[in-house]
Amino acid sequence: MKKKYMLFLIEKSYYAIEVINVQEIITSLEILDIPRKKSCCEGIVSLRGNILPVIGGRKIFKIEKNKDKEDKTIIVLNNREDSFGLLVEKVIDVIEIDENDFLEADLKNSDQGIIESNEKLFKFKEFTVSILDIELFDSVVK
Repeated sequence: MKKKYMLFLIEKSYYAIEVINVQEIITSLEILDIPRKKSCCEGIVSLRGNILPVIGGRKIFKIEKNKDKEDKTIIVLNNREDSFGLLVEKVIDVIEIDENDFLEADLKNSDQGIIESNEKLFKFKEFTVSILDIELFDSVVK
């Protein structure tokens, strides 16, 4: 069965999340800093009167901040009843993937800590894309 995924970039790493979880993409809102925020939180944005936390993609995936680039694209995601922003470098495209086309993760790699055991991978052109499950953000948003 084919599903649509939003493909995005953080540094040189490609990620995708199912489009059904994407509310919108924002490139022009100021992120406001807040005190006592979680370590992965960049701050908050006000979107049409709704206050949304913004999670740093670099912080979640442990990617060092690049001094030459500033992440400015916020993907607004819906996680059950919660909405939040994910700060990324840029959105690339929407791609359609058949679930039979996911790369098989070798359990040995999972046991060695090379990949997450539940991580799905997909080959897109010459890049390997990590397919994210919206549930990855459950503990971060709460």
